[in-house]
Amino acid sequence: MGQPLEDNFRRGTIVGVFNNINSTSIINQVKPLLFTPYASFYKTLHIRLKSNVTGSVWKTGLTEIEKQWKTFYPGMVFKFSFLEESIEKLYEKEQQLGLLLKCATAFLILISLIGLTGLVFFLSDNRKKEIGVRKVLGASVMQIIVLITKNFVLQIAFAFLIAIPIAWITIGKWLQGFAYRINLSGWIVLKTGLLITAISLFVLILQTWKFAISNPTKSLRSGD
Repeated sequence: MGQPLEDNFRRGTIVGVFNNINSTSIINQVKPLLFTPYASFYKTLHIRLKSNVTGSVWKTGLTEIEKQWKTFYPGMVFKFSFLEESIEKLYEKEQQLGLLLKCATAFLILISLIGLTGLVFFLSDNRKKEIGVRKVLGASVMQIIVLITKNFVLQIAFAFLIAIPIAWITIGKWLQGFAYRINLSGWIVLKTGLLITAISLFVLILQTWKFAISNPTKSLRSGD
């Protein structure tokens, strides 16, 4: 048997209780929510149509819904919005922040790769006689690649070790702003770092390979 419910407007009966649902952004805690059939409480109606509804049917359906609304609630203004649009507005700031971070990350990766490429050219050009001598003495292309890139690998690993705690703390503080959030996994940060490392190594090996396969006699004959 339902329990009586009394508020400032009318007396009613509780006929059911459901699990918590979040009608706002997950940044906020779930607050008490009351569903009632009383016309004086009505502010929003949620209507679900079939997924295969076309544009023309949408227009006709909205017209009919507005007609029925005015029939039952003649004193209330009819306004409608799509659920997807309402949800997007709840997370508009997060989406803008995500887009900004993506653009900034892409820009920083591009700048880093350009810098790595320049360093490879610079160091390879300074060591071109050494590379030529090693090739004449029988060094393989792979040995030359390892010779030039090993210092870069150590630098990338060192930078990665510095970036992990900074990223972990920053993401953790950002997630603290959400009442409902995922548990931060170290694999997410590790996977990102490994991806950036793989891209960097690809650029390094590609540029070093170009120097390694060049004709050693040209570098040995040069006066530099």
